[in-house]
Amino acid sequence: MAEYTGRCMRCKTDRQIKDAKETIMKGKVKMRAVRGICVKCGATMYKILGKA
Repeated sequence: MAEYTGRCMRCKTDRQIKDAKETIMKGKVKMRAVRGICVKCGATMYKILGKA
């Protein structure tokens, strides 16, 4: 599986996403995203990848 990095809103820094899983976001325009956990504080992180 590819390693993703994203911005943690709790730490306010860019960090690696642990246990990353690709999902499709809800809405009119379907967007791919990665959901996971911050390696430092344990907060939920998202990274939007683009259109599905």
